[in-house]
Amino acid sequence: NLQVFGEAGAGKSQTVIMLSRLHWYRNSHGLATTTSYTPFAIDNKVSSSHSAPAIFDEYKPRELRSQRGKYEKMKDVLKNSYIGGDTGNRGTINRGGETSLGIIKSKCAAPLILIGEAIENETAIVERCVLVKVTKDYQTRDRSAAFLRLHDSEESKRALSAIGKLIMRRGFGIDLKKMADDFSVAFNKEKKQSKALGTGVR
Repeated sequence: NLQVFGEAGAGKSQTVIMLSRLHWYRNSHGLATTTSYTPFAIDNKVSSSHSAPAIFDEYKPRELRSQRGKYEKMKDVLKNSYIGGDTGNRGTINRGGETSLGIIKSKCAAPLILIGEAIENETAIVERCVLVKVTKDYQTRDRSAAFLRLHDSEESKRALSAIGKLIMRRGFGIDLKKMADDFSVAFNKEKKQSKALGTGVR
């Protein structure tokens, strides 16, 4: 998961929109404020994809706390999405023409991106997120001009989409067993060296 935070007007949302083109090109991926989602809509959004991120803009815990169930739901999916866990909501289940109340489970499958002026700082959530701070101080005239060229031109949109497609294809081509074996060999080598030096890697 990713938390993008920083002062108002620093370019957080526009940066995420631009980088989201690694996943989308033909259809622009609009951002909606987190407070506009119902708990059911949050469940639907985080279970809709295993690769394309679910993006929540204007993440403001104080406002979410005033809306029944939303803050708890967001914290729940932030924790569960890291392991692809289930999230459940009360809903209606149809059996043989009869409708009854039940628990409808969905999978927290999509990676999450939260955009706000402050991070969600609960330890269990922070440990499951990459934190990126965006500031106005970084926005020099040259950098802003380069950003706008990349953000607005059709050529740049196609380039970002092509890069995203290339990354995806390379990812599908990875031999996961070989990766695991290589990691095991490297880890065991490091463990032996650490033991010899008395640093005690476990």
